[in-house]
Amino acid sequence: MVLRRLEDAVADDDPIHAVIRGTAAGNDGSGRVGFTAPGVDGQTATIEEAWAAAGLDPADAQFLEAHGTGTDLGDRIEVAAAAEAFRGPGGVRSGR
Repeated sequence: MVLRRLEDAVADDDPIHAVIRGTAAGNDGSGRVGFTAPGVDGQTATIEEAWAAAGLDPADAQFLEAHGTGTDLGDRIEVAAAAEAFRGPGGVRSGR
């Protein structure tokens, strides 16, 4: 896989399989469960930041990639954060 700016790939007539529209990185600091486990609030904020950076409404999401810690605790936290981000402030987001 090669990552290129979209306009360069289009100009060179390269095949385009996906477009990264927005990214975000987070560190929940003292709000996380432990040194090796994330926190729900920090994970939720990072997901929401990525959607905002991409200019997307979560109701339009077709796929959500998460790293998955492979642990009972970490994976539960990531699923809870994703669910919270999809619900958004005040409950279920419009369109869902």
